Amino acid sequence: MAAWIVRVKKHAECERAAIEQDVICIGWDWLEDLRSFSTQDSLDQRLRRQDPHHRLGTVASHRMTLWRFASDMEIGDLVVLRGAGPNVMVGTIVGDYQDAGEHAGNTRHRRRVAWRLRAVPFATLADDLRQSFFSPPTVVRLPQQAKAQLDEARS
Repeated sequence: MAAWIVRVKKHAECERAAIEQDVICIGWDWLEDLRSFSTQDSLDQRLRRQDPHHRLGTVASHRMTLWRFASDMEIGDLVVLRGAGPNVMVGTIVGDYQDAGEHAGNTRHRRRVAWRLRAVPFATLADDLRQSFFSPPTVVRLPQQAKAQLDEARS
């Protein structure tokens, strides 16, 4: 079982969906169902077609985020959601990747979550765990030590 951070500070609708619909989502509303990409290379090519002016590093970071969200996260993994406010939410992924369709906007790409803790003050997290939130990608896999801290908090 892995542990992940999902940061949605720029997408208030993703934070609302987390609270109201028990999901995590990641934006990229213009991008079709992520299951349609059989390889990371095919996803990379699609991202480059959308915006050929993006730096290669930006495209790689977006590809990695999208691939992790759709393919690497698993049911049973821990997830920590950080929105724009002072708190984080901690839960367990309970659903496979879903494409909610174009009408869903930035909540299109989603996974169901059972939230265990809904209002953990960010300031109370251990220093090394807080530092993990400053990594650039939207989806970050946490190291084992941070996962152990989350397991403790969730209990």
